[in-house]
Amino acid sequence: MVFEMGKGARIRREHENESKAPKQKQAESKIWKILGRAGIIAICLLVVVGAAWGVVYTTGVLQRSFTAVTVGDYKVSALEFNMYYNDILSNLMNTYAQYGMDAQNLEIQMYDEERTFADYIRESAVSQVTEVYVLYSEAQANGYDYENDVYAQALYQSSMSQLQESAETYEMEPEALLKAIYSNQMKMSDFEAFLTRRTTAQGYAEQLESGLTVSDDEAENYYSENKDEYDNVSYRYFTFPYETVTYTEPEDG
Repeated sequence: MVFEMGKGARIRREHENESKAPKQKQAESKIWKILGRAGIIAICLLVVVGAAWGVVYTTGVLQRSFTAVTVGDYKVSALEFNMYYNDILSNLMNTYAQYGMDAQNLEIQMYDEERTFADYIRESAVSQVTEVYVLYSEAQANGYDYENDVYAQALYQSSMSQLQESAETYEMEPEALLKAIYSNQMKMSDFEAFLTRRTTAQGYAEQLESGLTVSDDEAENYYSENKDEYDNVSYRYFTFPYETVTYTEPEDG
């Protein structure tokens, strides 16, 4: 997670490359089968929509008590949902601002043929929040040792260190930077709690994945069922201008 102050005081989180080998994808598939067998059912209810979301997002009203998304038995506050929303918005701005994306007109600018940027960001935020809470719930149920997970602790400390470094760069207190990036309602204790939940989910997912073994046969079967994802060819072609020349054989003599 990289903290920056750019247009609109934004935050950016780098995502890992989504191109994965068959064995890794097969392992991830096993993770979600385990979650399914454990009876974790995520029910996503996006309550904050349209004008209501505009009020919560722009003014911070009721962010702590307003439920933005329900995942199973968990009610995700608008304040936490807003953190995911802002992360995704910042990533999109880094990519699309040069093409005219305007953070002030997300409800009318089209992301694709059917969705506005606001629609896409809300859908993506719901998806991310759901994944985090499903994994977090499963981690709690199975006695996952977050405090002694080196990987999860490294993720947490890295984010906190980046926050501190960014605050020093902009000559601000860390909490003041959080308020500038997310909303005036965001306290350091809120951010720490949200970050702990997210890194718990990430650490638990990593532990599940590293603990799974995928045989060559399983990998081969997965590849056979998903060939279109791997059997791709990249190519370039070039065109050159030319003139048609008619050859006339010289006459003898």
